Amino acid sequence: MPAERLVHSLRPPGSGHGAREERVEAVIIPAATFRSWIAEHESLRRFVFQMFSSSRLTEVMSLVEEVAFRRMDQRLARRLAGCS
Repeated sequence: MPAERLVHSLRPPGSGHGAREERVEAVIIPAATFRSWIAEHESLRRFVFQMFSSSRLTEVMSLVEEVAFRRMDQRLARRLAGCS
């Protein structure tokens, strides 16, 4: 499958997508296989949970929370207060 059409998700097909800026090589693992590996291999489980707890994921989740649950004027005021 070309990288341009990479679709990967642990959810049902069509629930996720990927985008790339450079040439990539990717492997798509069926969800059932991934779940089995997570259950059987502690080192993989630790790695995956470390990735989920990385600062980048935390930043993205914080941004989604800001956009979803804060009013625009509150977000702007908070941003401006942080810039001074």
